[in-house]
Amino acid sequence: MIIGNYIKHLLLLTVTLPMMALGLVAQPDLNNKINIDGTIIYQDAVNPQVYYYAPGKLNQVTGENGKPAFKFLQMRYTGTKATVDQGAQRFNSIIKIKVSFESPTIGKMEEITRKLATNNEVVRLKALPLQKIEAMLVYATIGEAESDNNVLTGGFFGNETEDQSAIWQERIYTLRLDKYSAQAFQQAFEGGKSLLSFDYAYYANGIYKDDQSISVEGDPVLVREMRERFSSLDDSSNQKVDSKMILADAFQILIDPDRYPDLIEKVDINQLIPPDYAAVDVYCYDFHNKLRDDLHAKKIEFKAVGVGRHEVISKVIFRERSQDIYAQHIRFKHSVKMEQPLQYRITEVKKDGDIRVSDWIIKENWSQIVDVTSTKPN
Repeated sequence: MIIGNYIKHLLLLTVTLPMMALGLVAQPDLNNKINIDGTIIYQDAVNPQVYYYAPGKLNQVTGENGKPAFKFLQMRYTGTKATVDQGAQRFNSIIKIKVSFESPTIGKMEEITRKLATNNEVVRLKALPLQKIEAMLVYATIGEAESDNNVLTGGFFGNETEDQSAIWQERIYTLRLDKYSAQAFQQAFEGGKSLLSFDYAYYANGIYKDDQSISVEGDPVLVREMRERFSSLDDSSNQKVDSKMILADAFQILIDPDRYPDLIEKVDINQLIPPDYAAVDVYCYDFHNKLRDDLHAKKIEFKAVGVGRHEVISKVIFRERSQDIYAQHIRFKHSVKMEQPLQYRITEVKKDGDIRVSDWIIKENWSQIVDVTSTKPN
């Protein structure tokens, strides 16, 4: 099986411009779906010879000996200039989970194409572009009632590699916790007596009528819960083009602290940030919310002072072809000093080839979020 084949085709797609009028631009018809050998297919609402295949389910990535690609890090600050709380304690806890897509093989895609071409016509099979993937972690101590489940939301999916032009097979879900949520989460896993599940939902842009006209894949209870929690992304109305839930599913995350004690870690960092756990998340909604139809990509470079006072550079890139990625975390190659200012600059690459680079922007106090969303086209 070629894992990531769906992602390969997704990255090769050109994102269409927003519709000026219903039916003028090719869009998947989400009202009707076809299940071919376990793969969900949607026909284009305009061109009957164009079809879209939906992504498969997400799975937890595991390493050698079944070790889950999971990390819970509690970082404690004992006071720095950057946090403006010298002498006080401050916590910045992070959960990271690596997941992978199920994806049809090339052979299976060829077989699906043959089945769709019933009259020997030329059929085009494309990946269904996802507008968003929402997720939440649900955990509870063994023996508790379902109503006692704890839910953690607010995380985001980011690329595994810094080079976002590469075809990725996996993504990392990053979730930051406040002090109290982190403590409750840690206590739930002491002694390995807790259950943890990763609940997620796919959203895609397309034409639909209302909730009753769309059959969503997944457990009905989970579908209802995801709709209630992320209702703003799944509103109903008459025929329209918008983002709609197409699948809701979950998988259990198995964590054995006795076998893999390094999955849960506490670190006192003070002025130094571990390179694998950046203190800054970067948000850009230009492509996700289709704010800039003139923009091809946006690169954000970060500059910080590392150990030994040498300069440490990192970067993230947002692209039109990956509109579901609206947030990423910085990954420095070396530890950096938080008592020193963080600098960043923005490079915009437009569709007409114009490239604009901003001056370096200084942030005296580190914060978790840098929002580079455009206020208006430049």
